[in-house]
Amino acid sequence: MEWNNQLHFYCLSRGGTYLGTREGNWHSELLLEDGKEPMVIRGEYYPLGRGCGELVRVCTRLSLERPYELTISSQSLMNRGLNLVAGRENYGVPQLSRKRRIRSNEPSFTTQVLRDGTLRRRLELSPRCALSVRPISGGAGSLHLLEVHQDMVDLLGDPLVDAALAQRSSFSGLMPDAETSPSQDDQNAFRARLDQIVSLAQAARQAVMFWRM
Repeated sequence: MEWNNQLHFYCLSRGGTYLGTREGNWHSELLLEDGKEPMVIRGEYYPLGRGCGELVRVCTRLSLERPYELTISSQSLMNRGLNLVAGRENYGVPQLSRKRRIRSNEPSFTTQVLRDGTLRRRLELSPRCALSVRPISGGAGSLHLLEVHQDMVDLLGDPLVDAALAQRSSFSGLMPDAETSPSQDDQNAFRARLDQIVSLAQAARQAVMFWRM
C-alpha cells in the first residue's frame, strides 16, 4: 500500500492537514497541530547503494537558550560493539548507550535530558527510530529542529512496500479511491506504528525543553 494512502487515512483518524503530491506516491506530508509548534510527518528518499531507500520523518521546532546538538541512533549490534570498543560517554544511561550511539555538543545537558523516564521508555518502544536535535540553519539563534526518523519498510511492512513499489509508476491522484484503500487491519497497524514515532518526538521535545541549559 502506498505511503500516500496510509498517511491520508491516518489524517482522517488523527486530524491535521494532509498534503498529497502529484509526483509519485511517496512524497505526501501531514501537518499536525501540536501545541505552539506543529509537527510535520513526511516520507522521503535517501541514497542507498546504487539505489535509494525510503524514510518517514516526524519533525518539529523548539527554542533553546543556545545552539544544541544531539543525535541518538537506532538500536543495532554494530552500535553496541562500537560503543564498547570506543568507551564512549554513556550520558548517565548505560543501558541505553550500549544499544544506541549517542552524540552531543553538550554532554552535561544531555545527561539531564536523558533522565526523563518517558523519553527513555519511548526510545525502548521504538528501537528502529533515530532522533536528532540541531540548530536551524539561517534561523534565529534559539530555533532548533527536532527530528525522529525510521525506515519506511519498518513502518509499512514488507508486503505493503512491495505493493507500493509495484504501483509506483502509476498515478493514483491526490486522494486514494476505494479500490486502493488499505484494509482496516492495515490502517490500524500503520496508525499504531506511526503513533509511536509521533509520541517519541513529543517526549523528546518535552524532555529537552524541561531543563535550563
